[in-house]
Amino acid sequence: MDEANNHTKNLNEWLKKEREKYRNVPPKEQKRKWAGLWFPKELWFDEKLEPTEKILLLEINSLDTEKLGCVASNEYLAKFLGTKERQIRTYIQRLKKMGYIYQESFDGRTRVLHTFFKDKLKQEKKD
Repeated sequence: MDEANNHTKNLNEWLKKEREKYRNVPPKEQKRKWAGLWFPKELWFDEKLEPTEKILLLEINSLDTEKLGCVASNEYLAKFLGTKERQIRTYIQRLKKMGYIYQESFDGRTRVLHTFFKDKLKQEKKD
């Protein structure tokens, strides 16, 4: 059991170091899941989302690498969208409540976000 705990501890330490490296890299220079811009029609026509929230969601998704997640700061996201940091906090809270994103962790400096709007859209189609 100690070996499994050590492996988990080592993995968590590696993730923390990798996320810290990305924290200081401008998101435009970070590795992305980038294949162009794909906007699902269900998201495009979701009247509960403001247009800026839709763009924010796509930016978080493009920065959400499988291992590291999206570590973009509110400052970066606010500059990217041409808005205030407090508005980004509001948008992120709304996206969390609606189930489009979730926060994996926050260590006081680095927040790790992931999207699962594709899964959410699949679920809504079933309902």
